[in-house]
Amino acid sequence: VTAGGPPEPPAQPQQIEGQKAWLIEVGEKGMYAAVVGIYDDPQQPRRYQRVVLDSRYPDSPVMRQIMVAYQEQLKDLGLTGLGIQPVRHPREELNGPFVGSKECESCHEPSYKVWKSSGHVKAWQTLVQADPPRHHDPECISCHVVGWNPQKYFPYQGGFWTEQKTPHLVAVGCESCHGPGGRHVDAEMGRLGSDDQVKQKYRQAVRLPLAEAEKTCLECHDLDNSPDFTFKTYWPKVEHREK
Repeated sequence: VTAGGPPEPPAQPQQIEGQKAWLIEVGEKGMYAAVVGIYDDPQQPRRYQRVVLDSRYPDSPVMRQIMVAYQEQLKDLGLTGLGIQPVRHPREELNGPFVGSKECESCHEPSYKVWKSSGHVKAWQTLVQADPPRHHDPECISCHVVGWNPQKYFPYQGGFWTEQKTPHLVAVGCESCHGPGGRHVDAEMGRLGSDDQVKQKYRQAVRLPLAEAEKTCLECHDLDNSPDFTFKTYWPKVEHREK
């Protein structure tokens, strides 16, 4: 039995080529436990079940203490101590820097109100209030702030760093899905001239078609973090459309 493997390992054991041994993968992040039984039954001597560790099973006190100690260690080290360095956002050259959701309010008031009433605006607090708190853990930070890669757990240049240094990028905001909005804001405010083509260019840069929106959601709401997530069910909670 191994604790490693891909996020969605095979449901059944796989026999190792050329050996009698079988490989059992239970996945990542402790989502499953493997139960293996050996029986005096020539037809089915081995029986296996991969069990979901859901709310039916209480937390292990030993593992909980390990998690508490781990989170404290992350807090003491900080992002710099962990060797984490921001990288250039792939759309930075076109989109410009991150500016924060508040910059969107004056022109996109209906959408801003949807965001303010959604669970996304509370994303950071869920980490702060978790037991134990997880707001120093890069694996958690990446999906609860603006300006991080949600699958690879690193920040982009100009993205969230700490609550004190980048308070405008706390929680899941507009730019978490639409990308950096600096140039779009500058264009609308007339800071890039009055050419309508310039405005249209940067409007298009932050436009997110519905099909792409679903893919963006699944970067955070994946099997590891949101096993019950379905786009059809949750999209109406944050749905916003503008011309």
